[in-house]
Amino acid sequence: MLGSPEGDSFKKKLIPAQETKSDEDLIIVFSNNIWGFFIFKLNIFH
Repeated sequence: MLGSPEGDSFKKKLIPAQETKSDEDLIIVFSNNIWGFFIFKLNIFH
C-alpha cells in the first residue's frame, strides 16, 4: 500500500470527500499518505 501509484488518485479523491469526512479524519489520512510518500522516496534512494 505504501508508495503505490494509488497515492495520486487517492489525493484527488480526498478533495471531494472533504464534505463527508471530519477535519480530524482528513488530517489523519493526509499524514498517513505523506508518510507513505516519504517511505516510497526513501526506498528509491536505497
